[in-house]
Amino acid sequence: MYELPEGWKWVKLGDIAEIIMGQSPPSSTYNQNGIGFPFYQGKKEFGEIYLKEPTVWCSEPKKIANPNDILISVRAPVGDVNITKNRCAIGRGLAIIRPKNNLSLFYIFYFLKYYKPFWKGKGSTFEAIKKSDLENLLIPIPFKDGKPDLEKQKQIVEKIEKIFNEIDKAIKLRENAINETKELFNAVLNKIFKEAEEGERWKWIILKDALSSLESGKRPKGGAVEEGIPSIGAEHLNKYGGFNFDRMKYIPEDFYNSMKKGKIQKNDILIVKDGATTGKIAYVSDDFPYEKAAVNEHVFILRTKKDFYPKYVFWVLYSPYGQREILKNFGGAAQGGINRKFVNNVKIPIPYKDNKPDIEKQKQIANYLDNLSEKIKQLEQLQEKQLNLFKELKESILNKAFKGELA
Repeated sequence: MYELPEGWKWVKLGDIAEIIMGQSPPSSTYNQNGIGFPFYQGKKEFGEIYLKEPTVWCSEPKKIANPNDILISVRAPVGDVNITKNRCAIGRGLAIIRPKNNLSLFYIFYFLKYYKPFWKGKGSTFEAIKKSDLENLLIPIPFKDGKPDLEKQKQIVEKIEKIFNEIDKAIKLRENAINETKELFNAVLNKIFKEAEEGERWKWIILKDALSSLESGKRPKGGAVEEGIPSIGAEHLNKYGGFNFDRMKYIPEDFYNSMKKGKIQKNDILIVKDGATTGKIAYVSDDFPYEKAAVNEHVFILRTKKDFYPKYVFWVLYSPYGQREILKNFGGAAQGGINRKFVNNVKIPIPYKDNKPDIEKQKQIANYLDNLSEKIKQLEQLQEKQLNLFKELKESILNKAFKGELA
């Protein structure tokens, strides 16, 4: 707790609001036909402030929220809040907070948004909020004449929302700038492909014909170990076509030495072969930090023949066109993904000269895209940093609000 301004008090949430924990009805009462009450199980359908449209209804609800109730996620991830517009049923992943008289709904709502990081701060094992946690949660409330000062709460909410509206405008502009930056690079790639479609010195070939090998890796029984040779999986490929080496996993060196396939070399192209990030791609450049590394069973290694410049092939597959070509081969239920045959169904444009692949033209295009990509990456990272600063500013505003510094 921190010191409050004169006239403010710390009050337990349970003393100023009714708290109702959710309860899940039998799944046999769920439907998608609009029968019964809209049903919300967790934060999946939370919006910025109000609940999104339901996707599930319940004909025999156990717990019902009223319009203008606050819902809080009480199972991992905990702490997110939303406000109801209509009556709805809730499952055990949510709880209802219903402020009593002289309490501003949005004052409590914004405080709970402010408090969200503190739930997480209770430890990595804090995966559920109990009713007693909510009841005993201390909230700073301005008082007047011995009771909560509703007008002061409304003034604070008004100031929060006025500042938030300005921040949201700035965030929207920054998000638009980030999207425009991404579109700039895609426009350059599309221009190259348009040249390929219209030019006489281009041929569209099957990806398989440009490859000398297609491999995947594996891990030993029992999975990764604490130290050894880096084992690269889907989680290690970043959105820029490079790598994220946080939370690296390893395989024993003797296992690596026994591997016939899946060992990473410079100029390899890596593609995620299954799961939610199928098609994600990375290039093993000269600054790859490991002399020895392997891919696991979820990643393909593509190596090009000598007439095909590997970085050029990478850029083709990284492009929106290339990603569409790869993902048209996606199949399978549950995990889903692509198999080795995808290389038979992907077409790529190759510049030709004297009736053979023009390796110099490929290098020229790849080098141009490398330079452009680096500049755009730096610009995008700067914009994202500024975007995060705006979001942190919101947290700062809430911090000031509940210390009485906005009043």
